[in-house]
Parts: sequence; structure tokens; C-alpha cells
Amino acid sequence: MSKSTESKWDVYMSGALSDLTSEKFDWVTKEIYERVEKVCQSMGLTCYCPHKSPTTPTKGIPHSKVWKTDYERVVSSGAIVAYIGIPALGVGAEIEMARTANVPVILLCETSKQEKLSRLILGNPAIVDIVLFENPDEFEEPLKKPLFYVFSKRNLDSIAFEESWTVPKYRHLEQVLKDTVSGVAHRNLPRKPISKEEWKNMAKQKPDNQKTLF
Repeated sequence: MSKSTESKWDVYMSGALSDLTSEKFDWVTKEIYERVEKVCQSMGLTCYCPHKSPTTPTKGIPHSKVWKTDYERVVSSGAIVAYIGIPALGVGAEIEMARTANVPVILLCETSKQEKLSRLILGNPAIVDIVLFENPDEFEEPLKKPLFYVFSKRNLDSIAFEESWTVPKYRHLEQVLKDTVSGVAHRNLPRKPISKEEWKNMAKQKPDNQKTLF
């Protein structure tokens, strides 16, 4: 269990931006990236979209500044949602940045492209889930489940660290979260991740005589 770092952006949206036709750029930004942003907003999460930032290819800023800006956003975020339906070296680099910073990564990809995905990406330890879809409007609800888990777990880790909870108490609540996510359909999940205050209230309901603290 580790202390979470604060970030302006909860989710970093990773996906191909360079070397796309204007039509493909418009499609992928509107149909994929901005749908992810909408899902995040519906859950009370902020989403950083590079195509809306100064690092978008249309701005023409120095390459070193692009790297620095995106690196800082990746490693300080709570999770990465990476669309890998369009191969891009930058996406692979951002996934590896996330791994080195212990930032969980959720992959997005069309089912029809699944067999051609890089094994190096799929095997990266940072990957916590992959959401497959046929049409972009199909991934919005399924994406909520891994986001709910990642940010509920992040809040649990944070409050457990702050309150110096015992290992048994933490493990019990961690299991509650796992059971909640595995036992319900994504449509029945709470609208927002479990907050630190909600975890704190749940912890009060569990007797804990263990004296060894974190």
C-alpha cells in the first residue's frame, strides 16, 4: 500500500495523433478520445487529452517540450487509457512511462484488431484491463468498470496510508472492492469511484484489534 500523489488530471488519454490524415485525426479524436473524456467526466474524473493541449501536432512546438509535457502528465496521472487500435510509437512510449511510475493502464481496441496487437504491449505489467469494442459507442459503459476499480483502489490506498490502517483492515476493504467489481455488471456500478470518506466510514464498521500499523 502506498501513498497516492495528487494530480490535476485523473486520467491521461493516450492515442495516435501524428501522421494521420485530417479525416482520421477528426474521427479518432471525436469518436475515441472525446468519448473517453465524456466517460471520465460522468464519473467525476478529469481527463487530459493531448489533442486539446499545446502538444498536439498542429501546434508545432519543440519535440523536447512535447516529451517533457507528456511525461509529466503521464507519471502524475491516476490512470492511462490507451487506444491501441492505431499503431503509434508514442502510445507505446507512454505506456512504458506509466509502468516506470506505477500508473495503471487500461487499453482500448476494436475486437477485429485484437489478433494483431503487440505482445510487448499486452504483456506490459502496467496493463490492468483491456476494453474491446466493435463500434466506439459500445465502449463507454464497459470502460467505467476498470476506471471505477482503479480510482476506488487509489482512494483506498490513500486513506489507508493517511490513517495508518492495519494490514488486516486494508486487506478486508480491498477484498470488498474486488467483490463489488466482480459481482456486478458495469451498468450497476456506483456512478463515481468510492471516495476516501466513504472508505473511512466503511472502515469504522469493521472491528480491528491488530496493533501492527503500516
